[in-house]
Amino acid sequence: MNRTAASLLALLLLASCGRESGRPAPEVPAHELAVGQVWNYHTRDVDQGSTLTICKLEDLPKAGSVVHVSLAGLHLKNPRAPGGYTGEVPHAPFTRAAIERSITTLHGQGSPPQGFEAGYRAWQEARGGVFSMPVADVAGLIEKSLK
Repeated sequence: MNRTAASLLALLLLASCGRESGRPAPEVPAHELAVGQVWNYHTRDVDQGSTLTICKLEDLPKAGSVVHVSLAGLHLKNPRAPGGYTGEVPHAPFTRAAIERSITTLHGQGSPPQGFEAGYRAWQEARGGVFSMPVADVAGLIEKSLK
């Protein structure tokens, strides 16, 4: 496993630390989510124009409704990547509420990137957590883990 993939896996394992607190989540509009949808979302300034693709939807006993996404069009500083930046995260698991709070407009249809299945399997085998924070915040955490 290369260092970038190992960093992402480590971050996903720590995702369970970001589980919801005892406070109720603010009301957000419910979207009709489906595998293959490509969404615009509230991004970091540096990632404007990036999108998320819904790759898998599942309900898990402890985590509830989980939305597995891939992120494209990112601008993550990564000293080990060619050109010094990483533009894609093939797999990231989120609570449905986190996705609902993050997405803005439906951009189109797509399919999971090549690395999605491997990332999903690694997450399953590691019994990784699920992000409950906005997608933009997770992009920032991923960038910090790559340094």
